[in-house]
Amino acid sequence: HPPHPDGTILITGGTGGLGSILARHLATHHHTRHLLLASRRGPHAPGADQLRQDLHTTGAHVDIIACDLSDPAQIAALLQRIPAQHPLTAIYHTAGILNDATLTTLNPAQTDQVLQPKADAAWHLHQATTSLGLDLARFVLYSSSAATLDSAGQGNYSAANAFLDALAIHRTHLGLPAQSLAWGMWDPRTGGMTHQLATHDLQRLTRSGFTAMDAHHGMNLLDTAQATPEPFLIPLPIDRRALATRPDGVPAILRALTPAPKRRTAEAAPAPETRTPLEQRLAGLPVAEQEQIVLSVVRSEVAAVVGHASGDQVDPDKSLSELGFDSLTSVELRNRLSQVTGLRLSATLVFDHPTAAAIAEHVGDQVLPKKESVESRAMHNLDELGRLLKEISADGEAATALTVRLQKLMDDWRGGRPQANKDGDVRTADADELFTMIDEGL
Repeated sequence: HPPHPDGTILITGGTGGLGSILARHLATHHHTRHLLLASRRGPHAPGADQLRQDLHTTGAHVDIIACDLSDPAQIAALLQRIPAQHPLTAIYHTAGILNDATLTTLNPAQTDQVLQPKADAAWHLHQATTSLGLDLARFVLYSSSAATLDSAGQGNYSAANAFLDALAIHRTHLGLPAQSLAWGMWDPRTGGMTHQLATHDLQRLTRSGFTAMDAHHGMNLLDTAQATPEPFLIPLPIDRRALATRPDGVPAILRALTPAPKRRTAEAAPAPETRTPLEQRLAGLPVAEQEQIVLSVVRSEVAAVVGHASGDQVDPDKSLSELGFDSLTSVELRNRLSQVTGLRLSATLVFDHPTAAAIAEHVGDQVLPKKESVESRAMHNLDELGRLLKEISADGEAATALTVRLQKLMDDWRGGRPQANKDGDVRTADADELFTMIDEGL
């Protein structure tokens, strides 16, 4: 049921980009008259005064409070200040923060920084309102699609949002109102999490098939979601054409949204090609040319990720971090290269091999023929020579010539040290010279 018009609606993160949009929407479209906006900086947050003025213009009473939502005591104090004549009837939890990193590089501080304002705060709000027996009409959690798909480099953020999704389902099982909305990408101008993204990050998301929502679109989706009884929904605008052509493949959960590939009859089907496109391209070429092709492929994929027009603009020896790579774009590059090469590459590829040249060498080690070491080839040839010598008589001129040649090879390998017999001819050597030859390895 909708919140009572005389009740108070609490918005956490209320002075942030998404919280401000929501507050204005509730005041103008749903005629909410009592709003409590809680955030870390409260009335000192940028734009808080203008937001208060805009909401007052609609006729709403607004209270903007600074509150650490990860602290249960501060949440309890926040709820106590709500007047009895305007009891709390709805909560919208929009607070959150990003601190991206791949899972293997996350540290406890990064995990706490992201989970506390989102997951911890949601749990404290749940406990506080249930212990007080408040009759809420709505308990809406602003989650993210990062918990469901495409969360590369956002292990902590994904976990925090997955907790919100699970909490909404848990509350529903308890007979309590709850809905978790796993939002897709917001237009950076809304001030949501995407306002921190660089241009190449937004291009990456667009290439993945996800389109940005503006405030109007987002609030229409919110109203539609709240008319739906499901506890967990994903408001996620999708470009189906871009999704179908993703360079790293369509996520399994979204494959039903893309056209099914055309089936061929068994008679017309060609023999399956077991080699990847890269392996087909390298087949039969000289090793040096193969290495250049692998490097060119890596540079092209790097260029695509950072938004360069061509791989020629990528310095193969320049650190990828200097080109603007972060944990998200690093995983995207890994995914793209895995698709192109057919290899299972590590999520820490860019951290382990920080330049395009280093990545190309790593890829080349796995797709190019193994190079036999000089030592290995030498031992192989010596084994063959040993087999041939067994077929040659130890007497005669041929054996003598072989002995001289072997001695010369040994001399050259050892640095060309002169022998007692400068001609190296055993036929003209005296006894002392022969013994010297024997001592020095003949």
